[in-house]
Amino acid sequence: MQIKATDIPRYRQMYTTKQAYKCAICGTPLAGIRTALDHSHKTGQLRGVLCSGCNSLEGIVLKGAQRYAKASHMIKTDYLQWLDRLRSYLMHFEMNPTGVVHPSFDLETGKQKPKKRVKRRKK
Repeated sequence: MQIKATDIPRYRQMYTTKQAYKCAICGTPLAGIRTALDHSHKTGQLRGVLCSGCNSLEGIVLKGAQRYAKASHMIKTDYLQWLDRLRSYLMHFEMNPTGVVHPSFDLETGKQKPKKRVKRRKK
């Protein structure tokens, strides 16, 4: 069933209520912030209500993964499968099982060191 544009506020409210008034991705309370009734750009299917930040980032990540998959060796890899693998990879290494730290990380501050900018000479 395809809804009309005039139905969006009603569906946004229905989904917001179903989600206990929280963003479906980050869990931020939706009261008083900009929201989006998220949908698949592939099928048009409604998915849920997201805060505007998660909606933007979700679009950037999916579009980037899809674009990269088509333009690279990942052509045969489903981008959703790739995102699952990325999550698993990041979760596995969250606690640094290797015990090795990259030299660009400052152990004293617990932050990435700022990049040193190389000044280019004008020609």
